[in-house]
Amino acid sequence: MHTPEGEMWAALVVLDNVCHYTNSARFAGLPQTIEHWRSRFPNKEVITVTRP
Repeated sequence: MHTPEGEMWAALVVLDNVCHYTNSARFAGLPQTIEHWRSRFPNKEVITVTRP
């Protein structure tokens, strides 16, 4: 997902984890859209990687 202002969010399954990448400081957790997608993998740990 991305905004016209250049913020982006992405998530993918890597082995036993859901890796969440973002350059946005607006969310403390996962955006609702990514959380909904991630609900299919309830046993996978979420690892968040942020970039300025």
